[in-house]
Amino acid sequence: MRIALDFDGTIADAASAKVRYAKERWGIELTPATSMRPGALPLMGAERYEQMIRDVFGTQLSVEMDPMPGSIEALERLQRRHDLHIVTARFDHEGVFAGQWLAKHSIRVGSLTPTNRGAKVEHCVNLGAKVLFEDSVSELAHFDDHNHAIAMALLETPYNAIEERASGWHVLPDWAAFEGLVER
Repeated sequence: MRIALDFDGTIADAASAKVRYAKERWGIELTPATSMRPGALPLMGAERYEQMIRDVFGTQLSVEMDPMPGSIEALERLQRRHDLHIVTARFDHEGVFAGQWLAKHSIRVGSLTPTNRGAKVEHCVNLGAKVLFEDSVSELAHFDDHNHAIAMALLETPYNAIEERASGWHVLPDWAAFEGLVER
């Protein structure tokens, strides 16, 4: 099965990286729940938020991110049986660091596609993906407006817990549940 996977927040723990960065750089206390733009802007302002995103995603800090719980083990198993592809909202130059992270953790993928902050739907359709595993509710919402046969799987996180979900999405608590979904 061809599987499309988000990188930040799904495979690698971008929220914890942003929490650490804000604390170390400015002494600002973010939590994983406030690490995304809506929660972070009131605490740090747009200029600092954008700087944090540039530094966490566009530097060696990306390679140092922790894996999401269970992601490495699940990816090791999935890469043996499925065709894995990363579709990330990162810019091209940021995608290089995501590739280095994957290599560091010995995760092999068929491709790594940065969308340059654009929607992922066209990329996933062009890949022929059967499923997308993603942590962003707003990203999955783009798929609701298109005719496609891609199963939508949302990884539940502290920052997406209160956001509305579409009825057709598979809302999953962890990587083990995602493995169960694709191995059915």
